[in-house]
Amino acid sequence: MSDQIQTVINLGKGKIRKYSNPTFATIYKLRSKIDLLTGLEEPFNGSHLIDLWGDQGLSDSKKIFHLFYELGHLIEGIESKTFEKQNPILAIEIHYQDSCDELAPTKGKHTEFLEFHREMYGVYQAAFKSGYDALMRGDCYQFNLTYPFRYEANNPESFESLYSVLFSKQDHVGAYAHATSLPSQDKVLLSNSPECLFQAEFEKEFLKVWTMPIKGTIGLSEEESFEEKWKELQSSIKDQAELYMITDLLRNDLSRIEMTPSKVIKKKLPLKVPGLLHQYSLIEVNLSKSTTLKRILKGLFPGGSITGAPKKRVMSILDVLENEPRGFYCGSTVILDEDIMAASINIRSAEYTPSTKLLKVHAGGGITLESSCDQEYLEMQAKKESFLSLFL
Repeated sequence: MSDQIQTVINLGKGKIRKYSNPTFATIYKLRSKIDLLTGLEEPFNGSHLIDLWGDQGLSDSKKIFHLFYELGHLIEGIESKTFEKQNPILAIEIHYQDSCDELAPTKGKHTEFLEFHREMYGVYQAAFKSGYDALMRGDCYQFNLTYPFRYEANNPESFESLYSVLFSKQDHVGAYAHATSLPSQDKVLLSNSPECLFQAEFEKEFLKVWTMPIKGTIGLSEEESFEEKWKELQSSIKDQAELYMITDLLRNDLSRIEMTPSKVIKKKLPLKVPGLLHQYSLIEVNLSKSTTLKRILKGLFPGGSITGAPKKRVMSILDVLENEPRGFYCGSTVILDEDIMAASINIRSAEYTPSTKLLKVHAGGGITLESSCDQEYLEMQAKKESFLSLFL
């Protein structure tokens, strides 16, 4: 099994689901696509990718869609500076034949990752200043600035050892944690995401779809009081502004899927993750039962919590500010199965390259007029450490 395409997802309550034996597996790039079962690469027009899912309903089984952040540029009609020089991955679609549910691993191997040290505060500071100037000009209201970090493992890591680490600490596992092995591409995708792009379920007469954007962060160590920290986060003007802006953006995004009004069900709720306390909101909409994946993604992807507001303008700004594509990070993974209709937002996520033992981790945060560069830099570091704490 170690040399095959596989996906493992979190089911919660100490259980995982393993998918194996793919019948279809394709990487879609901007100008080509690769059949992962045959290795054949052929020309492809990535601008038509979303149309492939025009008939893809949500009532399907054993299908995984890894949507990379750059696909959002095509959905929103934004030209990226990287597109002319590169042929970025837009999505990976896998249909599996087999799946099995089992207990999550109870023990993961400690892995040491050594960081590639480089000058980064100055780079982050310059990007922060340019983005903040855009805020002051009124070009946007909030932008989500991210940065990549690179680490090398002290020993080669197998897919099994990596997902064992991901799922072994049950109190640290994100609701949307998952991992996929792509041996022919020398790549493992790892996510401990706590964040939802959408979840859906069929009611008698409609499809209920909801989203839960996360915005606002404060450190929370094991020694600190949850109640006190939650009060502190709730009273933060900056964090409240972050959350309410994105909640309104997501309310709009849900409504535009079928021009059906959405509702904010919960305005502010707490969410604990390793070393951090977040806040999130809950928004839902009722759609027709025939709603397709294409229509939902055109309304929601990429998630507003990892772009900013207004979404399209901010994505253009971020394309200039950030020094390389986000890729898997800040994209979404859609899972369609008999009992699951859900999509993550891939924060707390990484790409691992087995041949070089290289782990690439991104982190970032929402910037508003109330933000300071030093505080945002420290928050970004804390989010990165939250993911890496899994391996300790």
